Amino acid sequence: LAFARPFLPESGSAVATQPRRQVVFILDRSASMQAVGSDGPRWTLAKQRLQKALSELKPEDRVALIGCSTHTEILSGFATPSVVARLAGDLSPTFGTSDLGEGLGQAVRLLARNDPTLVSRIVVISDLQKSACQRLASFPVPDEVEVKVLEVGDRLAPNLAITQLQV
Repeated sequence: LAFARPFLPESGSAVATQPRRQVVFILDRSASMQAVGSDGPRWTLAKQRLQKALSELKPEDRVALIGCSTHTEILSGFATPSVVARLAGDLSPTFGTSDLGEGLGQAVRLLARNDPTLVSRIVVISDLQKSACQRLASFPVPDEVEVKVLEVGDRLAPNLAITQLQV
């Protein structure tokens, strides 16, 4: 037994050998995120899911945040999860439409410029309105990048738009 001891794995070594991750969050900030569904306001749910996902990451992981509304923008380049969590706390939805496909393209470009030895993931947080998802197929994601969707809102809620208003 005394001889075998150096060869036994230590309890903390499994955690230490987990690879670092780089995660890009795509946050839908369109007007539809202001709607209230059966499980509460979509925007509140989106921020809760984002904060929960960020809290599950390790401090050495790298996180970026992309906001999709009328314009898709990189809100934060790669930083620690705590930095992105603070930034996300101040965000609000806009009154425009979003293009999640453009957000996906931005995420793939960010991941391509970073360390290829890290485990890569893209997380989309959205109510998945049809208008926001139309161009998703136009932006291919490499096989080694995992894509996860955190859906907010009612799955069977109809898409609704005002096309003309007369007073």
